[in-house]
Amino acid sequence: IGSAGKTFGMTGWKIGWVYGPPELITGVWRSHQFITFATNHPSQAAVSYAFSLGSSYYEEYQALYSHKRDLVMQVIEAAGMSAIQPEGTYFIMGDFSEVFDGDDVEFCRHLIEEIGVATIPPSAFFSAKHRHHAENHVRFAFCKSDETLEQAAERMRALKG
Repeated sequence: IGSAGKTFGMTGWKIGWVYGPPELITGVWRSHQFITFATNHPSQAAVSYAFSLGSSYYEEYQALYSHKRDLVMQVIEAAGMSAIQPEGTYFIMGDFSEVFDGDDVEFCRHLIEEIGVATIPPSAFFSAKHRHHAENHVRFAFCKSDETLEQAAERMRALKG
């Protein structure tokens, strides 16, 4: 299972793919007919071209996002938070328990209103039964321009005071 959003940075294009043995693909095809909507041809052609770029594309993409990831990890740690370094996504879950007393929604609101940094409260991705897994965590996205990340880094310094 793959997506153009994650593989090529084409978020919002809603183009994905699946490959595998027939017994798995048959089920995918059954559900596919009910969940797809008009994906335009130019977008599909762009993704097709992206597949032809070869391994150098992936090496450059990995280097680009490794740099961004490392920058955000440093920012999180400098702000007095902790995080586990991701290995395959452009999201980082930061533990804010050492710098803020409140839940993830309150912390995200604090970050946007007082610090000027937008984040996502991860509890939004959990059912009520499992929402406790998101306690004291915030989701940072580093799929942003270096300029945006540097501005966020400067603002996050205010957390540590």
